[in-house]
Formats: sequence, C-alpha cells, structure tokens
Amino acid sequence: MRRALLAGALALVLLASWATAADALLPIKGLSYGSAPSETVTVYEPLGTVAASGSSGSTSSAAAGDAPSVILVHGGGWRQQPNTTEQPTVAQNLRGHGFAVFDIDYPQASASQVAFPKEPEAIESAIAWVRQNAAKYGGDPENIELLGGSAGGNLVDLAAERTPGIRSVVELSGPTNLVSMVEMGKREELKSSLTISLAIALGCGREVYGWTKISNCDNFAFQEEWSPVDKVPASGCPHWLLLGAEEDLVPVSQQEEFLPKLQAAGCSATLHVLPGKGHGFGYWPRVNEAYVYSFLAAN
Repeated sequence: MRRALLAGALALVLLASWATAADALLPIKGLSYGSAPSETVTVYEPLGTVAASGSSGSTSSAAAGDAPSVILVHGGGWRQQPNTTEQPTVAQNLRGHGFAVFDIDYPQASASQVAFPKEPEAIESAIAWVRQNAAKYGGDPENIELLGGSAGGNLVDLAAERTPGIRSVVELSGPTNLVSMVEMGKREELKSSLTISLAIALGCGREVYGWTKISNCDNFAFQEEWSPVDKVPASGCPHWLLLGAEEDLVPVSQQEEFLPKLQAAGCSATLHVLPGKGHGFGYWPRVNEAYVYSFLAAN
C-alpha cells in the first residue's frame, strides 16, 4: 500500500512538473501595453538560441534573458484586426530561433476614425512597454527590433524614425510614400481593396461595395507627415531590411523609393525583391531563413 501511495505521489509530482514546463511554452496572451482595449500584446518567450551571421556557429543563450526583442506588427490595411494575435506562425518561428517576440494588436481605422496618429502612437507605446518589461520574458530591453508587414510595415518604419534606440527594422511590403500611393489610387492603378484601405486610413473615403476611387484626398501635408520616405532620421538610424515582391499588392516601387532615401541619410539598408507574386507576411516562408533571421541576429 505504501509503495502504491509513493508511486502515485511521484506520478503526480512528475505530472505537475510536466504541466508547468508545458505551460511555460505557451504564449502569454492578453497583456496590455496601453490604455485602449485593443492595445494588447501576446508574448512568445524564446525557446532556442540566436546564431549571428558570420559568427562561425556561435550562439547566444535565450535562457540568459538577453534574447533580441522583436515587436511584431500585423497588417490589415490599417483597418482590419480579425484575430487577437494575427501572426502566431511567424511569432512561433521567431521564438524557435531564439528571439523574444511581442506580437501586438493596435487601434484600427474606420469611417469615423483615421489611422494617424493613433496607430503610430500605439506602436511607440508598445516599444516603451517592451523596454520596461522585456527582461521578464527573456528579452533584451536594449535590443529592440521591429518587424511589420503591409500596413504594419508602414507603422514600423514610422516608429523606427520617430523612436530613438531601435536596433533594426524588417519591413515587408510597407507603404512608404502615401502621397504617391494616393495619386496611384486616383488613377485606379491600385487594387480596390488597397485603395479603400488607404482612403479610410487617411480620412478621405468610405467603404461602399464596388467603390474603388479616391476623392477629396488632397491634404498632401497630412499624407507626407505619415510617409516614412519623407521622415528618414538624420542620425541614429536603425538597420533596415526591406522586402517586396515583383507583383505585390503594395507596389514594390514604394520600397525602391525608400531605399535611396535611407542610404542617403547614412542608414544601413538593403532591399530584396522577390520574383513573382507575394505580399507582406504571405511570403514569410520565402524570406525567413533566406534573409530575416540572420539580419535580426547580426544587428
């Protein structure tokens, strides 16, 4: 009887230990980084080690609490946030390579509320929160890197320009020049979904079935204010990795226009244009191993 009781107790202890270890692997959801209900973050603590490019196979320990902290910003045309955490696959990929990932939601634009400045300000609030809390989750508060796709790419570009101390930026298919994009929308050179998103984000349109044109969207100063191409910092520039596809929802000309502005300001910036079709996090499997992990680790 005594042996049976001891065996049962041992089994319970082992089961509890296993459950605790398993729970530690789960994302930590529903944390607030700001005052708005939508300003939430899901934390993915690092699981692996980060291997720096050109480091002859050396790695840094994620468990030591010094993993690079990646703030992950989803897209959705500044107006769509279908899930509490939109990029769990990307976040899990990153944590498996030793990064501490902070996958954020943020306020969205609507017919009655423009995207700017509330969305860029939300990203800045998230950066401040990560600086204060990264160490609790194995992340380095002094090594913050931004990763955004589509509208999220626009937002991480703006945040990096407006916030000192960002280490590096990975931008996938981000709109960088809203002035030129509006002009393309007026000429009906953009897909209707992007035209509608742009108009709603800037407050010069509303969503109507079949509506594809921009009108009364001539506040060029406002468009320039939220165009990363016009706001490149004169000093303290992060490292930039720009990615786009030949056939992209956001024309790759946006990245091609941004690149020389970054380089002229002395920023370390690289652009890779993928062949064929793709957009934002949709081409993540084509770029994560080829470009992103080594870039983040090296910077």
